[in-house]
Amino acid sequence: MKLKKTHFYSLLLFALLLLMPAPSTNAAVKLSTPVLKSAKSAGYNKITVSWGRVEGAQGYRLYRKTSGGTWQNVKTLSGVNSTTHTDDRNVQTGQKYYYTVRAYIKKDGVITWSPYNKTGLTATASMRPATMISTNLNASCQPVLTWTKVDGAQGYRIYRRMPGETWKILKTLGNSVLSYTDTSAVAGKKYQYMVRAYRRESGVLQFSPVDNTGAKTDLTLSTPSLNPAVYHENSDKVSISWNPVKRATGYCLYRKVPGGIYLRIANLDANTTSYQDKNDGDAPYYTYTVKAYMGSPGAVSWSGCVNKGSMAILPALKDQSVLDRYGLTLIEGAPQLTVSQMRAYIKSVNPNVPDSVLKMIPYYISEGKAEGIRGDLAFCQSCLETGNFTFAGSAVTLDQNNFCGLGVTSNGMKGNSFATPQLGIRAQIQHLKAYANKEPLRQTQIDPRFHYVTRGCAPYLQWLGIQENPLGYGWAAGADYADHILRIYNSIRKM
Repeated sequence: MKLKKTHFYSLLLFALLLLMPAPSTNAAVKLSTPVLKSAKSAGYNKITVSWGRVEGAQGYRLYRKTSGGTWQNVKTLSGVNSTTHTDDRNVQTGQKYYYTVRAYIKKDGVITWSPYNKTGLTATASMRPATMISTNLNASCQPVLTWTKVDGAQGYRIYRRMPGETWKILKTLGNSVLSYTDTSAVAGKKYQYMVRAYRRESGVLQFSPVDNTGAKTDLTLSTPSLNPAVYHENSDKVSISWNPVKRATGYCLYRKVPGGIYLRIANLDANTTSYQDKNDGDAPYYTYTVKAYMGSPGAVSWSGCVNKGSMAILPALKDQSVLDRYGLTLIEGAPQLTVSQMRAYIKSVNPNVPDSVLKMIPYYISEGKAEGIRGDLAFCQSCLETGNFTFAGSAVTLDQNNFCGLGVTSNGMKGNSFATPQLGIRAQIQHLKAYANKEPLRQTQIDPRFHYVTRGCAPYLQWLGIQENPLGYGWAAGADYADHILRIYNSIRKM
C-alpha cells in the first residue's frame, strides 16, 4: 500500500510538469545598440545612412524624423550584412533629417528589438556643386561660361567677383541653360566666376554648395618686351621682334619717325612675334613698339606697350631739305666755312691767340677732306673744348696738340698727346669719322680711341651729345653739346 501511494505522487508531479509553459528561447537573446556611422546627402532627394553590424541580428530597421517630430519607419532590411540604405522616400532638398537604426531577431514568430540611439545622426539632402567646365573668350573678348548639368536643378545662378571683392549675382537662368556669355566684362580686368544650381522646396529656394575657388578669367595682357631693332643694309629692311604674350590672339606693330606719333604698320596673328619692315621713307631713324591684344579687331583687350620703343638707325640722310626738316647736320661732307672766316673768328674772341693756332687752322680743312669729314665743324668743336684756345678750365694744354679732349674720360685726366698739331687734328678728324660712318680710314690711324666708338652711331652733329643721341651713344655727356658747337659755327659764318 505504501508503494502504491508513492507511485501516485510521482505520476502527479510528472503531470504538473507537462502542463507548465516551455521557457522562451528569444527572451534570452540580447542585441546591442547599432553604432551609427554616417548620414550624408546622396543627391538633391536622397540621403545615405550607414551603421555597424550587430552580432546575432537578423536584420535592421531604419527610422527617420524631422525636428520636433516622432520616429517613422523608413525601411526594414533583412540580413545581418544589410548595414546601409539610401533614403529616397519624399526627401526634400534643404530639409534636415534625423536617422536612427534598430537591429532585430525573429524566432517562433516573436521579434526581439535592440535598443537604439535616441539622438540619431542628421543629414540634409543637397544638390551636387555645379562644376564650371570652361571660361573661354569669344571673338568679342567676352568670357563664355559653361558648366555641368546638376540633377534636380530648376535653374542656375551665376556669380562674379574681382580680386578682393565679394560675390555678386550676375545672372539667374533656367534649368535648360548650361552656358552664359558675360557681355558686361571689361577688358583689362580679372574676374572670378561661380555657378550655383537652385530648386524651390516648399516655397523656399535651395542652392547647391558655394565654390569659392570658382573659375578665373584674366582679361589682362602683359606688355611685350622688345628686342633691339636691327637695320639690314643689304635688304634696306629693319627686323623687329618681341617676346610672345600669354593669352594674346594677335599683335599690332607701330612705327614713328622723330617728332612724330606712332602709326600702325602691321596686324599680326598670335604666332607671329617678328616683322621685316621696309625702309620706305626719309628719316634718320625709326622707333617701333608693339601691343598684344585679345579678341577680334574692334572688340579687344589691349596690353600696354613700351613707349620708348626700339630704335633702328637708318642710313645717313643726304637730302638737305630732309636734313633741315629734322634739324640735323651731317658730320661727313665738304666744309662750309673758310680758313679766313675761322681765323677772323678766333682772333675776335681771343685776341691773344698764339700764332701757332692761326697757322694750324688749314689742317682742319685738309685733314677733313682726306677722310670726307667736315673739318670746319671739327674746328668749332675745338673752340668749344679749349675755350677758344685759351685752354681756361680745359683738361688739356696747348703743347699736347690735343684740341678736342681725346682721352679725357674723367676729371683730373690729362688726356692724349700728339707730336704735332697736324697729327692732333688728324686724330680728332678720325675720331669724328668713327662716329659719322662705318667707312675705313684713308690715312694711317692716329686716333688711339678709334676702336672704342660704335661705328656710325652719330652721323649727325646733333647726335654727338649722349643725351641727344637716340641710342644713347656720343662724344660728350653734357646736355646740348651740338647746340654749343653750332652757336660757334653760326658766329663764324657771319665773319
